[in-house]
Amino acid sequence: MYLDTLKYFFDRTYSQNPAFIYRGEFEDYFTGLILDMAEIRNDVSPQENALNRKVSFMLVECFQNILRHAENIGQIQDVRDDEGMFCFKNFSDGFVINSVNVIKNEEVDKLKSLVLQVNSMTEDDLKNYYLERLEKNVLSGKGGAGLGLIELARKSGQKILYQIEPLGNGFSLFHQQVTLILGKEGIQDRFKDELEENNKVYSRMIKDGLHLVYKGDVSNRSLLPILDFLRAHVGKSSKLTKRLSRAAHVLIEVSQNITKSGLNLETGNAGIIMLGEKNGRTVILSGNLIGLSDKILLEEKLGYLVSLDPSELSELHKRTLQASLRFESKYNSGLGLIEIAKAGSEPVSFDFYPIGSDRFLYALAVVI
Repeated sequence: MYLDTLKYFFDRTYSQNPAFIYRGEFEDYFTGLILDMAEIRNDVSPQENALNRKVSFMLVECFQNILRHAENIGQIQDVRDDEGMFCFKNFSDGFVINSVNVIKNEEVDKLKSLVLQVNSMTEDDLKNYYLERLEKNVLSGKGGAGLGLIELARKSGQKILYQIEPLGNGFSLFHQQVTLILGKEGIQDRFKDELEENNKVYSRMIKDGLHLVYKGDVSNRSLLPILDFLRAHVGKSSKLTKRLSRAAHVLIEVSQNITKSGLNLETGNAGIIMLGEKNGRTVILSGNLIGLSDKILLEEKLGYLVSLDPSELSELHKRTLQASLRFESKYNSGLGLIEIAKAGSEPVSFDFYPIGSDRFLYALAVVI
């Protein structure tokens, strides 16, 4: 994993703000965290409020669909070490929600039949079909997933895309995509390639041990749900408390690093934060666009920090903290970078990828 992985996901989410990807075990309370991270629009006009409600419904329904179909992890751990993936992308002209979840093979034909039936219906047909099933209380064994699928098709106005991938041992992966296109009615193929792209992303997440990718405005509002996902990922056992504390501290520091050094583009202080696991350790990756002057300064600072051994880092941290408390070095002390380097179990990794003629992707990886 590390920096090439961050560049891979930065390239694929460059035109999306925000973008959110989660892979792992799913809990019901994650629904609220996802809504917080999506933060569809900030306007308060009736039209924007209606859009917010529509997309929020689609997010919740897609995520709840994973929970309905999620099998006990103990049943599938021989073929898969996670329960699937959830992905939300906000483009300038639409929204795309992808999900991947494990289902039993005995459910495949029924699910395919339902999707094909829903996709063949007109808007009026969908409304009548939904009311008919609701009136008859025709609920599936998974708690009404059929009704949810009908409502997704109604809200989005687009066909639901899907793929079935056999896993073996009686299980398959169900890949689903729901899209909402803004301002261009009837363009059915606008995001058709995102389903296959999501499959590639899922494979890369598994290969590199990634659990979360967030691209967007890095602020306290977006950081809080990321911290909650971090707690869920690291765990709450006493032996992991120290690692969780250090990881949370690093996450806060890298978010501040993005805010301070990032170029204030049309998307705000947009950055990318990723959480993963490698050889039993937590990995935090961050990236944001910077200018040439910041690149030169950061390259010098990080190069120096990487050259220090743990005792030298501790001594530098002590001196810098004391100077900061005495206001001897109030600005650009580098204390945050020193604390990031000090918290890692190995030297931090960093690189600067050219993005155009005068901008760079500042990529940082910390192993805890």
